Amino acid sequence: MGRRLIQMVAAVLILALFATVMQAIAERRDAAAYPPPGEHVELPDGRRLHLQIAGEQHDGPTVIFEAGAGAHSDLWAWIQPAVAEHATAVSYDRAGLGWSDRSDNGPGADAIVGDLRDALAARGLAGPYVLVGHSLGAHYVRAFADTHPEDVVGMVLVDPSHEDQSVITGAPKDMGMMFTVLRVAARLGIPRFYNPMVTDVHALPEPQRSRALSHLASTGTVRQFVAEMRAIDEIGAQLPTESGALGDLPLRILIATESANPGLQQVIAAWAELKKDMTVLSESGEAIVFDQANHQSIVTEEEHATSVAEVILDVLE
Repeated sequence: MGRRLIQMVAAVLILALFATVMQAIAERRDAAAYPPPGEHVELPDGRRLHLQIAGEQHDGPTVIFEAGAGAHSDLWAWIQPAVAEHATAVSYDRAGLGWSDRSDNGPGADAIVGDLRDALAARGLAGPYVLVGHSLGAHYVRAFADTHPEDVVGMVLVDPSHEDQSVITGAPKDMGMMFTVLRVAARLGIPRFYNPMVTDVHALPEPQRSRALSHLASTGTVRQFVAEMRAIDEIGAQLPTESGALGDLPLRILIATESANPGLQQVIAAWAELKKDMTVLSESGEAIVFDQANHQSIVTEEEHATSVAEVILDVLE
C-alpha cells in the first residue's frame, strides 16, 4: 500500500508538471497569435501600460473606460467604437492585465489612479475626462475623481461595485480557499477546458472575443483578478460616500437587475438597491435600470452595450 501511495503521488506530480509546462507553451502561443491591438505607453518607472485609443479627431472631453476586476480593454468592444464616433475614447489594461506590464505596487486605488494619470499624460491626453467604470472599475474612477476633481466633468458607473455590498449581503467565508484554488487551476491550464467566466465574453465581436477568451485562460489574468478581488473592500473603504461628494457632476448609475445564476437573484436584487442609493453622490445623479441585463451582459451584449453608449453620449453632451 505504501508503494502504491508513493506511485500515485508521483503520478499526480508528473501530471501537474506536464500540465504546467503545457500551459506555459499555450500562453506563448497565445501571445504570438494575439499581439497588442493598441499601443504601449511607458510610465515613469519604465513599465508599460497598453491603451486602445479611438476618435482622436474629436474635440471636447476624453472618455476613459475602466474595466472590472480581472477584465481588460477588449471588454469595451461594442461601447468604445460607438462613443469614438463623437469623442476621443480610451480603454486600457491595468497593470498585470491584458497587454500591460505587471506591477509590484498592488491593485490599490492610489497605484491604479497614478498609473492611469501617468499614462494619459505620457500620451498627451489631457482632461477634461468623462469617466466610465464597470463593476470594480467604478471604484477606480471614483477614486480618480476624488484625487483629480478638476479634470473630471462627468461619470457613468456601469453596474458598479458598492463599498457596502459584502457587508450588507454577506460574503462566503471560504473566499481565501477559493482564490487559492483558482490560482492553482490557472497554473495547470484548467481554465482552458473549464471556465465559467467564458460566458461573459461570448457575445463580444471578433477578434475581441477570441482575445478575451485567451486572456481568461492566462495565469496572469487569474493572478490579477484574485489580487483585485482581495483588495475590493479596502478600496471601497477609502472612497468618499457622503451625499454630494461629487458636487453637481453629471452622474449616471446603470443597474443590471438580472442574474446569470438564478440562485443569486435575491443577492442581485439587494445589490441593486444599494446601487440606486449611489445617485446621492452627486446633485446631478440619476439611476437607470437595465432589467434585461446581468452584470456582464450589460457591456458584452450588443443590445445593452448600445444603450450604455447612448447614456455615455448623453453625459458627454
